Amino acid sequence: MKIIDLKDKFPDKNKNLGFCIGAGPSLAYQDVKPLRDYITIAANSGILKDPKHFTGYLSDDWSVKDWQYHYDIAKHHQLYKFLYRSKLEKYSSHFKPEEIIFFEHKCWYNPKTKEYPEDGLDITEDEPIIGARSSLGSCVHTLYILGIRNIVLLGADCAYDKKTGKRYFWEITGPFAKRRENKPISWHAYKKVNGYSTDHHGVETLEYWRQLAEVIKTRGPKDINIIDCSDGLLNCFPKMTLEKVLEEYGDKK
Repeated sequence: MKIIDLKDKFPDKNKNLGFCIGAGPSLAYQDVKPLRDYITIAANSGILKDPKHFTGYLSDDWSVKDWQYHYDIAKHHQLYKFLYRSKLEKYSSHFKPEEIIFFEHKCWYNPKTKEYPEDGLDITEDEPIIGARSSLGSCVHTLYILGIRNIVLLGADCAYDKKTGKRYFWEITGPFAKRRENKPISWHAYKKVNGYSTDHHGVETLEYWRQLAEVIKTRGPKDINIIDCSDGLLNCFPKMTLEKVLEEYGDKK
C-alpha cells in the first residue's frame, strides 16, 4: 500500500487542516484533544502525546528500533504506521501488515558528494517523500499527498525548553520514553541561538526547514500552507497559536 491509497480513507476527518506532531518541549504545553477531528501524524516519540487519537505514526529514523514506543505504544494502537522502507522494514514485523505504509525518500543531502540534489525537497502529490533531516518533514509531505493543504507543525522547536532545559516534551510531562535496553538517556545543549539552547541536531534541522521553505517559495507547490505552532527557533513559516489556527481554519470543510 502507498500513501496515496489512503487519500479517501478518512471521511470523518476535516480535510482542510492537518497536524504534524513532533516531540519538541513546547508540545508539553499544548492541548491536542481538539485535534481529534483532524488527520494527525506523529513523528517518532511524538506518538507518546496522544496515541489513542492520532491517525498515524511516522518514522524515517533507524534509531526508533532502540525505543519502546516503536514497539509497545505504536503496536497497540490502531493507527497507520508510515515507515521509511530502507531503514525500518526489518523493524516492522510486530505491526499488523494492513496498518503499514512503507515509503521511499528523495535525497536531501548527499554526504559523499557534499551536495544538495536539486529536487530533494520538491513536494509532489505522490511519492517519493522529500529528503529527510527531520521526520516531521516526511509528515508534511505525507499530509500533502493525503490532500491536506493547511499543515500545522507542533513540537518543531529545534531548541531546548527555556523553563526546564529539556529537549523533549515527554521529559517534562511524561509518559517518559524508554530505551529497550535501559541505556542512559543524555542530551547536552552546546550552543545559544537567539536566547535558546540547542545542539547540532537543532542547528541542522533549522537549516533543513529553511531550505524547504525556500524551495516552496521559489517553485511551489503554491497551494501548500505550512503553519508553525511550536515555540523555539523555527522561524521560516508563519507562527500562530493553536487556538487561532483552529478558529481560522478549523470550521472549513
